[in-house]
Amino acid sequence: MATCATLGTTVVALTVIASVIPALTAAQVLAAAPFALIAQRYRARAVTTSAVATTVVAFAVAGWTSATAVISCALVGGVVGTVHRRGGGLLMVLASALLVGLASSAVGVILLWILRPLRELVLLVMRSSLEGTTRSMEWAARNAGSPDAVAGAATVLRGLGDVVTRQWAPLLLISGTFSMLLTAIVAWWLLRGMLGRLAGLSEHDPLDALSNTAPPAHPGQPHPADPARVAEAQPLPVVFDHVSYRYPGVDRIALNDLSMRIDPAEFVAVTGANGSGKSTLARLLAGMEPTSGRVTRPGRAGLGAAAGTAMVMQSPDSQILSTRVADEVVWGLPADSVPEPEQVERLLEVVGLGGLGDQHPNALSGGQQQRLVVAAALARSPRLLIADEATAMIDPAGRADLVEVFGRLPARGTAVVTITHRREEAEAAQRRIHLEPAVPVRSRPTAGFAPPPGRGAPGPFGPGGPGLRGGVGRQVGQGGQGGYRPTPGNPVLVLQHVGHRYAAGTPWEHRALTDINLVVRRGEAILITGENGSGKSTLTWILAGLITPTEGTCTLNSEPVHKNLGSVALAFQNARLQVVRPTVCEDIEAAGGEEMTTGKVSAALDAVGLDRVLAASPITRLSGGQLRRVALAGLLARNPEVLVLDEPLAGLDPGARAEVTALLGELRQRGTTLVIVSHDTDELRSIVDCRVALRDGMVHYLDDTAPGARTDTAPAAHHGSSPQAHHGTAPQAQGTTREPRR
Repeated sequence: MATCATLGTTVVALTVIASVIPALTAAQVLAAAPFALIAQRYRARAVTTSAVATTVVAFAVAGWTSATAVISCALVGGVVGTVHRRGGGLLMVLASALLVGLASSAVGVILLWILRPLRELVLLVMRSSLEGTTRSMEWAARNAGSPDAVAGAATVLRGLGDVVTRQWAPLLLISGTFSMLLTAIVAWWLLRGMLGRLAGLSEHDPLDALSNTAPPAHPGQPHPADPARVAEAQPLPVVFDHVSYRYPGVDRIALNDLSMRIDPAEFVAVTGANGSGKSTLARLLAGMEPTSGRVTRPGRAGLGAAAGTAMVMQSPDSQILSTRVADEVVWGLPADSVPEPEQVERLLEVVGLGGLGDQHPNALSGGQQQRLVVAAALARSPRLLIADEATAMIDPAGRADLVEVFGRLPARGTAVVTITHRREEAEAAQRRIHLEPAVPVRSRPTAGFAPPPGRGAPGPFGPGGPGLRGGVGRQVGQGGQGGYRPTPGNPVLVLQHVGHRYAAGTPWEHRALTDINLVVRRGEAILITGENGSGKSTLTWILAGLITPTEGTCTLNSEPVHKNLGSVALAFQNARLQVVRPTVCEDIEAAGGEEMTTGKVSAALDAVGLDRVLAASPITRLSGGQLRRVALAGLLARNPEVLVLDEPLAGLDPGARAEVTALLGELRQRGTTLVIVSHDTDELRSIVDCRVALRDGMVHYLDDTAPGARTDTAPAAHHGSSPQAHHGTAPQAQGTTREPRR
């Protein structure tokens, strides 16, 4: 559905452009290629559905001309894609296109013969086009001083208009067939090129738990799901007997020789370093077949089925499909299993989303989206709930509440398997399964790099770039003491009275930020904290210039930051949205720019604690923590002046968290300006100058990192608030700028 919708949108864009701009009429020929790709990868009904939907949209946007162009492209693309999928060549494409062209043109002629007003309109348009072309030629010839040069051509074109009026039927039949053949040739050529670009992408679906049959013969063709068998979901007890798994096309084994058992009504925690196979284990529990060994259970895993298996994945936005929070909770449930509205509201209250049922999921923060996915999982009353880092982006209070919810589920008949890096979550479980990497993945520091005390040194990315630690995990000061810190300089990022409303002026308007005043100085490190939904991610996007605030200004070196995209590097909360190339090496090279070399890619991997052997790995085979570090490596390769990180430690194991924290500390020493948004305040406290809390979209500075009175000027303080200190009862310093701790 997503593929057809995206390619259908491309078709609409091409046909509408061609109908509006006569000079680009040839662009309609390109519109057959997306339909050809759909036909090559999916069944005929996918092409039909996409063609109908696209035709309706094209007609609504640009009228009958664009709609008929879409129909023609769908016919040609369907033929080309089907022939290619069945192993045919260009000659078969031309023969099929000739038959389809003759048939479709004949149908068009018959319709025009029956519908006389439409025929007269079409002929009028054709004559007008010829006359307009003729007059344009004559005008150009007169201005060039050679009117006789085009006199003959003008006479021919006017005569052609008379011929069209008299012999419209055979002319339309011939021109329609020729156009179909030409479009088929172009579509065939484009399709072969697109398939070549897509050849390296895996079609393996790791969550196909509805069938035990072999993969389908053609990529994209779904397995035949048997509703009766799906209804017989009995996921527990599940026994792993020497189970191993290796992803297709990957040399390194993901999970090796695992034997274990999960019983009903258990609460089990799965721990281990990034890359140890935790997410692979979750997929096997959800029904994925192992490459060796055996997984046995009484019935089917029943992934997504009521009373079957529910799975909460690391990236919540990959599981959210609805346009309303309350609808998302019941999405996909059979009619006889849908909870009443009151029950849905209670579920939302359980996960901390009470009163947000009418909100659009896009208006939720990353942590709130994780809570929503958990609520949707609980609505299925699953026998097995798999939570893969389900609390990674949730604030500490909400994390404790959610773990408490998980702890109560076994008493109600639901077994819980939670994958986590957090000790307190693992200790809340009844037992723990610890995984070790099948092939150890270790950081490999660059030899010989050790910045001199008190000042930076050229790193592996060139002068001024981030270097590597003398030893992995070296501490950079404790509690703000110890370790060299350059004195923050002049303001580099300044926010004045910044506010932001999503969907402003619509019934779905949602305010994220209110009257934010913030100064970030060169070489300074700021930690921004706050509960889920307080506006932290919105603030990071404004700082990076990706969105323009609806109120106030955000400037970088006195210029609007949204006019200097790329000057502020942003590490997204969901790293998968940022890692877009097929392999790790390609992604870091693309992020680093044209000057990236193999050595610099290796240094970038070293800097974030990843083994260089992962450079050739497909990004689809990385864990959530590995993806986050790859995204950070790409940003560091650009030697950014300002680095904004949204939850940089989420999904990382303790060792990786220590490495990334030490890396950020070194960046801080080298003078990189850091703005860090995180719930992990204890680990990051030692490397920041001050902490800022966002509450209800407003800034509150925390006492223990905002000392003394200001000695210089700054934007006006946030008015109308009187926040209290984070520690103790003394009131906080009023104002939203401060002298950093030296």
